[in-house]
Amino acid sequence: MSGKRGKKRSPPVRADQAKRLRYSDQSSDAYSDGEEMFGQRPPPLIECIKGILNNYPDGSQILKEMIQNADDAGATKVQFLLDYTTHSSDSLIDPICHLYQGQALYAWNNARFKPADWKGIQSVGMSSKVKETLKVGRFGLGFVAVYHITDVPTFVSDDSIGILDPQQQIYPTESGKKIKLKNFFHNPKYASHQSCFLSYFKCDESPQYNGTIFRFPLRN
Repeated sequence: MSGKRGKKRSPPVRADQAKRLRYSDQSSDAYSDGEEMFGQRPPPLIECIKGILNNYPDGSQILKEMIQNADDAGATKVQFLLDYTTHSSDSLIDPICHLYQGQALYAWNNARFKPADWKGIQSVGMSSKVKETLKVGRFGLGFVAVYHITDVPTFVSDDSIGILDPQQQIYPTESGKKIKLKNFFHNPKYASHQSCFLSYFKCDESPQYNGTIFRFPLRN
């Protein structure tokens, strides 16, 4: 057996690490010719949100943005509800969710999310409205103002529920989750979360909701 040792290779990057660092699994051989990864990268999501919040006042601005977003979606009715109910914490996605089972601000409108809306609400600092010059609002950036009062906005619309978790408190490897209502309302592990929507604004266990309900758990 030869005493010559082979070239030492770096351990492969795990899939979850690759997702966080935004590069593919590769070994040190990729840099054998003096090359290395280089390029402009977006700042962390939470830093993007902080930057936007610095330019958006809190208070009544949040209600204004929700009305504008509803108008953009073609809604003809908007309602707000400040709810002091404390919901059960017996069956939660993660124990930390008990922090979001208390008082909350609800914003309802009678328009459903379209595919472009589901995509647009995920685009922090960008807008799906840029080409729609007749629509009001600050290119959709205004929705981020809700983070003045909440950490985990959730909303039901059409056939899904969206959970936004930019600090990754609930989902350590991603910044949120979209779940079909037919799965959400009939899975016991979501039982305590279900109570936050059922009976509010005529929401039931149907696989589709004809409107949009935003729920913003308020910070204590």
